[in-house]
Amino acid sequence: MKKQNNELEEMRQQMAILKEKLNAQELVSDRLLRESMLGKMSFMKKYTWVSYFLLAFVCVVYYWMCSALHLSWWLYAFTLVIMTADVACDAYINRFSREQFMTGDLLETSRRMVWMKQMRKRSLMVSLPMLAIWIAWMGAELYAG
Repeated sequence: MKKQNNELEEMRQQMAILKEKLNAQELVSDRLLRESMLGKMSFMKKYTWVSYFLLAFVCVVYYWMCSALHLSWWLYAFTLVIMTADVACDAYINRFSREQFMTGDLLETSRRMVWMKQMRKRSLMVSLPMLAIWIAWMGAELYAG
């Protein structure tokens, strides 16, 4: 009877060790998954910062281009409004912090990433027609000028 109790106790200890190892493995997998997602999202963060600089660059360069080519100031204003709105939408969609990714609920984080992807598609569906309007307007002004 005592031998049976010892074996049972030894099995319990082994089960406890196994559970600890499995829990540790789950944490490593969770951390690696989060770091992988964060790595993919860091590109979008960089993209947003580049778009800020490009917006400032376009404001200045396009101003001189409109002056040199005698384009209408309505086209310049339309361009700035559309580009500013696009950059603002990108900044809104791509806002996240490292702490949110690394410490938040993993399910909620994945839902957020899905939402971000859906919003980027919607943004593209609005941006492409605006780009077509802008190209047509620019072409008409260059042709008439």
